[in-house]
Amino acid sequence: GDTNAFSSFAAREPFITTQAYNFVFAVERLLCVSNTRYSVSNKWILAKLASGSIVQIDSKWLNTRRPIAHESTEANKEEQLMAYKKMLPFSNLMTLSQANTLRRVEHAVSVGSPIESTSLFFAYGELDLFYTTINPSRNFDTIPADFDYAMLALILGGVIVAIFVSRHMSQSKKLSKEWK
Repeated sequence: GDTNAFSSFAAREPFITTQAYNFVFAVERLLCVSNTRYSVSNKWILAKLASGSIVQIDSKWLNTRRPIAHESTEANKEEQLMAYKKMLPFSNLMTLSQANTLRRVEHAVSVGSPIESTSLFFAYGELDLFYTTINPSRNFDTIPADFDYAMLALILGGVIVAIFVSRHMSQSKKLSKEWK
């Protein structure tokens, strides 16, 4: 008897679960999935609502591997798997089209930009055209507006001065060693 032997005749019945989701508004059409240059950023599902708005839904909320149990294990935290909830969260911040009503949008394209954290989103239809930039993983590769450039210049200046001083000290030490 090999304990690792497997027989399909003696196999356990599979454990089947289903996950259904409720969303606050009626989704008329799923347009596309966000895409970035190297596909490092998170994915968003971009959808058109029946009201004519375009919204973004984080794909983490729709991940089919989300655990049904409410307690989160270490492996689930590592993979960023959140516990299953039937109601998908909604915030007005998820609305890309803001005050624009885009009733005739039927298609959309999302492509990466030169900056990895930014995706270019273009939706089009019969008469409606809509373009915006989206940041699925926030701006992780750009400098914030309140960045302290003076401190950076001061640190770089200090490093350059330290390089020249250490080179001068090294050369003078080498020269005095050779005179001995």
